[in-house]
Amino acid sequence: MLAAMAPTSFRLDTLAVRLLAQLEAHRRTWRADPERASLELTKIAEEQVGAMVAEQADLGPGPRYAAAVAERLHHTFMPRYERLALEQNALEEAGWKSWRGGDPIGRIVSGLVMLLLAVALTRLVRNPAVVVAYMGVVLVPLGPEIRALWHGWQYRRALQSIVDDLGNIQEELDRIDEVDLDSELARDSLSDTREASEADEVVHRPRPPQGERTP
Repeated sequence: MLAAMAPTSFRLDTLAVRLLAQLEAHRRTWRADPERASLELTKIAEEQVGAMVAEQADLGPGPRYAAAVAERLHHTFMPRYERLALEQNALEEAGWKSWRGGDPIGRIVSGLVMLLLAVALTRLVRNPAVVVAYMGVVLVPLGPEIRALWHGWQYRRALQSIVDDLGNIQEELDRIDEVDLDSELARDSLSDTREASEADEVVHRPRPPQGERTP
Protein backbone atom coordinates (compact mmCIF):
# COMPACT_ATOMS: atom_id res chain seq x y z
CA MET A 1 0.00 0.00 0.00
CA LEU A 2 1.20 3.51 -0.75
CA ALA A 3 0.92 4.94 2.79
CA ALA A 4 2.80 2.02 4.31
CA MET A 5 5.73 2.92 2.05
CA ALA A 6 5.96 6.38 3.62
CA PRO A 7 8.92 6.92 5.95
CA THR A 8 8.06 7.68 9.57
CA SER A 9 9.16 11.30 9.08
CA PHE A 10 6.50 11.74 6.38
CA ARG A 11 3.49 10.50 8.30
CA LEU A 12 0.72 12.94 9.16
CA ASP A 13 1.18 13.10 12.93
CA THR A 14 4.97 13.50 12.62
CA LEU A 15 4.61 16.30 10.08
CA ALA A 16 1.97 17.96 12.28
CA VAL A 17 4.40 18.07 15.22
CA ARG A 18 7.05 19.66 13.00
CA LEU A 19 4.56 22.16 11.64
CA LEU A 20 3.36 23.02 15.16
CA ALA A 21 6.91 23.82 16.25
CA GLN A 22 7.30 26.28 13.36
CA LEU A 23 3.91 27.92 13.88
CA GLU A 24 4.27 28.23 17.65
CA ALA A 25 7.63 29.94 17.18
CA HIS A 26 5.84 32.75 15.32
CA ARG A 27 2.39 32.76 16.94
CA ARG A 28 3.01 35.53 19.48
CA THR A 29 4.59 37.84 16.89
CA TRP A 30 1.16 39.11 15.80
CA ARG A 31 -0.64 38.62 19.12
CA ALA A 32 -2.21 42.09 19.03
CA ASP A 33 -3.36 41.78 15.40
CA PRO A 34 -5.62 38.72 14.91
CA GLU A 35 -6.27 39.35 11.21
CA ARG A 36 -2.60 39.57 10.35
CA ALA A 37 -1.86 36.61 12.61
CA SER A 38 -4.36 34.52 10.64
CA LEU A 39 -2.81 35.50 7.31
CA GLU A 40 0.79 35.04 8.45
CA LEU A 41 0.17 31.68 10.12
CA THR A 42 -1.55 30.39 6.97
CA LYS A 43 1.37 31.65 4.86
CA ILE A 44 3.91 29.95 7.13
CA ALA A 45 1.91 26.72 7.04
CA GLU A 46 1.78 26.71 3.23
CA GLU A 47 5.52 27.33 3.01
CA GLN A 48 6.36 24.67 5.57
CA VAL A 49 4.07 22.03 4.08
CA GLY A 50 5.52 22.71 0.64
CA ALA A 51 9.06 22.44 2.01
CA MET A 52 8.30 19.19 3.86
CA VAL A 53 6.72 17.62 0.78
CA ALA A 54 9.72 18.66 -1.35
CA GLU A 55 12.11 17.37 1.30
CA GLN A 56 10.50 13.93 1.17
CA ALA A 57 10.23 13.81 -2.63
CA ASP A 58 12.90 11.13 -2.95
CA LEU A 59 11.85 9.20 0.15
CA GLY A 60 8.07 9.48 0.05
CA PRO A 61 5.73 7.01 -1.63
CA GLY A 62 4.90 9.31 -4.52
CA PRO A 63 3.06 12.49 -5.53
CA ARG A 64 -0.42 11.01 -4.94
CA TYR A 65 0.28 10.29 -1.29
CA ALA A 66 2.14 13.60 -0.84
CA ALA A 67 -0.86 15.48 -2.21
CA ALA A 68 -3.18 13.62 0.20
CA VAL A 69 -0.93 14.51 3.14
CA ALA A 70 -0.71 18.17 2.13
CA GLU A 71 -4.49 18.35 1.67
CA ARG A 72 -5.15 17.01 5.16
CA LEU A 73 -2.63 19.36 6.76
CA HIS A 74 -4.18 22.35 4.98
CA HIS A 75 -7.86 21.47 5.49
CA THR A 76 -7.88 19.44 8.71
CA PHE A 77 -4.91 20.69 10.75
CA MET A 78 -4.80 24.40 9.92
CA PRO A 79 -8.43 25.44 10.60
CA ARG A 80 -8.31 23.85 14.06
CA TYR A 81 -4.85 25.18 14.88
CA GLU A 82 -5.67 28.69 13.69
CA ARG A 83 -8.78 28.89 15.89
CA LEU A 84 -6.88 27.68 18.96
CA ALA A 85 -3.89 29.93 18.27
CA LEU A 86 -6.01 33.07 17.90
CA GLU A 87 -7.94 32.26 21.07
CA GLN A 88 -4.69 31.73 22.97
CA ASN A 89 -3.26 34.98 21.62
CA ALA A 90 -6.39 36.85 22.74
CA LEU A 91 -6.11 35.39 26.25
CA GLU A 92 -2.45 36.30 26.51
CA GLU A 93 -3.05 39.80 25.19
CA ALA A 94 -5.86 40.30 27.75
CA GLY A 95 -3.65 39.18 30.64
CA TRP A 96 -5.61 35.92 30.90
CA LYS A 97 -8.76 37.97 31.58
CA SER A 98 -7.44 38.96 35.00
CA TRP A 99 -8.58 42.18 36.66
CA ARG A 100 -6.56 45.11 35.22
CA GLY A 101 -4.64 42.56 33.19
CA GLY A 102 -2.76 41.41 36.28
CA ASP A 103 -0.78 44.64 36.68
CA PRO A 104 0.94 45.42 40.04
CA ILE A 105 -1.82 47.74 41.24
CA GLY A 106 -4.49 45.14 40.54
CA ARG A 107 -2.51 42.49 42.40
CA ILE A 108 -1.96 44.70 45.46
CA VAL A 109 -5.59 45.79 45.64
CA SER A 110 -6.92 42.25 45.25
CA GLY A 111 -4.52 41.03 47.94
CA LEU A 112 -5.64 43.73 50.38
CA VAL A 113 -9.30 42.98 49.71
CA MET A 114 -8.73 39.31 50.45
CA LEU A 115 -6.82 40.20 53.62
CA LEU A 116 -9.66 42.41 54.89
CA LEU A 117 -12.17 39.66 54.05
CA ALA A 118 -10.07 37.08 55.90
CA VAL A 119 -9.83 39.28 59.02
CA ALA A 120 -13.58 39.98 58.96
CA LEU A 121 -14.38 36.28 58.66
CA THR A 122 -12.02 35.46 61.52
CA ARG A 123 -13.96 37.83 63.81
CA LEU A 124 -17.40 36.74 62.64
CA VAL A 125 -16.84 33.01 62.31
CA ARG A 126 -15.07 31.03 65.02
CA ASN A 127 -14.04 28.17 62.77
CA PRO A 128 -10.63 26.90 61.66
CA ALA A 129 -11.99 26.80 58.10
CA VAL A 130 -11.40 30.55 57.80
CA VAL A 131 -7.75 29.73 57.15
CA VAL A 132 -8.87 29.22 53.55
CA ALA A 133 -9.57 32.95 53.35
CA TYR A 134 -5.94 33.65 54.31
CA MET A 135 -4.80 31.34 51.53
CA GLY A 136 -6.70 33.63 49.17
CA VAL A 137 -4.50 36.52 50.28
CA VAL A 138 -1.61 34.73 48.55
CA LEU A 139 -3.45 33.01 45.71
CA VAL A 140 -5.61 35.86 44.41
CA PRO A 141 -2.67 38.17 43.55
CA LEU A 142 -1.14 35.19 41.74
CA GLY A 143 -4.31 34.76 39.72
CA PRO A 144 -2.73 35.69 36.35
CA GLU A 145 -0.03 33.04 36.76
CA ILE A 146 -2.58 30.42 37.83
CA ARG A 147 -4.79 31.29 34.86
CA ALA A 148 -1.77 31.15 32.54
CA LEU A 149 -0.89 27.66 33.76
CA TRP A 150 -4.49 26.48 33.39
CA HIS A 151 -5.05 27.92 29.90
CA GLY A 152 -1.58 26.81 28.80
CA TRP A 153 -2.36 23.27 29.87
CA GLN A 154 -5.68 23.33 28.01
CA TYR A 155 -3.99 24.76 24.92
CA ARG A 156 -1.30 22.06 24.83
CA ARG A 157 -3.95 19.41 25.38
CA ALA A 158 -6.00 20.73 22.46
CA LEU A 159 -2.93 20.77 20.20
CA GLN A 160 -2.11 17.20 21.18
CA SER A 161 -5.70 16.26 20.32
CA ILE A 162 -5.14 17.57 16.78
CA VAL A 163 -1.96 15.50 16.44
CA ASP A 164 -3.76 12.41 17.77
CA ASP A 165 -6.61 12.90 15.29
CA LEU A 166 -4.12 13.17 12.43
CA GLY A 167 -2.54 9.94 13.67
CA ASN A 168 -5.97 8.30 13.38
CA ILE A 169 -6.40 9.73 9.89
CA GLN A 170 -2.98 8.32 9.01
CA GLU A 171 -4.14 4.87 10.12
CA GLU A 172 -7.21 5.21 7.90
CA LEU A 173 -4.98 6.31 5.05
CA ASP A 174 -2.81 3.24 5.62
CA ARG A 175 -5.85 0.98 5.26
CA ILE A 176 -7.75 2.79 2.53
CA ASP A 177 -4.98 3.87 0.22
CA GLU A 178 -4.30 0.46 -1.27
CA VAL A 179 -8.02 -0.21 -1.71
CA ASP A 180 -8.41 3.08 -3.58
CA LEU A 181 -5.46 2.29 -5.80
CA ASP A 182 -6.69 -1.24 -6.53
CA SER A 183 -10.16 0.11 -7.32
CA GLU A 184 -8.74 2.60 -9.77
CA LEU A 185 -6.60 -0.08 -11.41
CA ALA A 186 -9.60 -2.44 -11.59
CA ARG A 187 -11.75 0.26 -13.21
CA ASP A 188 -9.02 1.03 -15.73
CA SER A 189 -8.59 -2.66 -16.50
CA LEU A 190 -12.36 -3.19 -16.91
CA SER A 191 -12.59 -0.16 -19.18
CA ASP A 192 -9.70 -1.43 -21.32
CA THR A 193 -11.27 -4.92 -21.51
CA ARG A 194 -14.65 -3.50 -22.53
CA GLU A 195 -13.12 -1.30 -25.21
CA ALA A 196 -11.08 -4.24 -26.57
CA SER A 197 -14.18 -6.46 -26.58
CA GLU A 198 -16.23 -3.87 -28.43
CA ALA A 199 -13.45 -3.38 -30.97
CA ASP A 200 -13.15 -7.15 -31.47
CA GLU A 201 -16.91 -7.44 -31.94
CA VAL A 202 -16.83 -4.82 -34.66
CA VAL A 203 -13.94 -6.53 -36.43
CA HIS A 204 -15.55 -10.00 -36.41
CA ARG A 205 -19.12 -8.92 -37.09
CA PRO A 206 -20.24 -10.56 -40.40
CA ARG A 207 -20.79 -8.18 -43.28
CA PRO A 208 -24.41 -7.98 -44.50
CA PRO A 209 -25.17 -9.13 -48.06
CA GLN A 210 -24.89 -6.53 -50.77
CA GLY A 211 -27.98 -4.38 -50.89
CA GLU A 212 -29.16 -5.19 -47.36
CA ARG A 213 -29.17 -2.59 -44.66
CA THR A 214 -27.37 -3.21 -41.42
CA PRO A 215 -29.96 -3.34 -38.62
